[in-house]
Amino acid sequence: MSYILDALRRADAERERGAVPGLHARPAPSNADAARAPAAIGPGTWVLAIAVVLAVLVAVSWQWLTPETPRVAVAPAAPPAAPPAVPVAPPRATAPAALDPIPAPRPAVSAATAKEPAAAERIYTIAELPEEIRRQLPTITVGGSMYSDDAARRMLIINGQLYHEHDQLAPGVTLEQIKLKAAILKFQGYRYTINF
Repeated sequence: MSYILDALRRADAERERGAVPGLHARPAPSNADAARAPAAIGPGTWVLAIAVVLAVLVAVSWQWLTPETPRVAVAPAAPPAAPPAVPVAPPRATAPAALDPIPAPRPAVSAATAKEPAAAERIYTIAELPEEIRRQLPTITVGGSMYSDDAARRMLIINGQLYHEHDQLAPGVTLEQIKLKAAILKFQGYRYTINF
């Protein structure tokens, strides 16, 4: 139905112009078609768009290729030191001090006593601990960790609970230190490490 109406409109438009439309005649554009037609972009618009793109590219490449100058912080000049208010007298010659008495000899250190601090400082792996100590160790499962340069902010999730350094994890087990991928625990005088 709309084809017929369009054909009739075309015929009326052609009659008004003085010519009879043929089969291959193009329809006359209506006002709605003219409003929908895209506006042609003129050469001036293209030149302006290319100029803007080139300006942006030049600015970006200039900033990218220009080396950044280092910023130097200038410390404020210190005020000159004030001269002393009172002149200082030269030191007087004093009599030589009495000689210190001969120090008492130190008690001899036995080999067993010398080994105790070294053993306390040694950090074992779980496999290096004595068999009886390993049997007594509680089960410790690490669920997560957070490491920081500030020791107060380091945290470790063990058996579902959150702990900080020097907290007691289980009876007799102390969390001594949290490292990036390991922790140092203490149990019955033995320091040992667990990795996570």
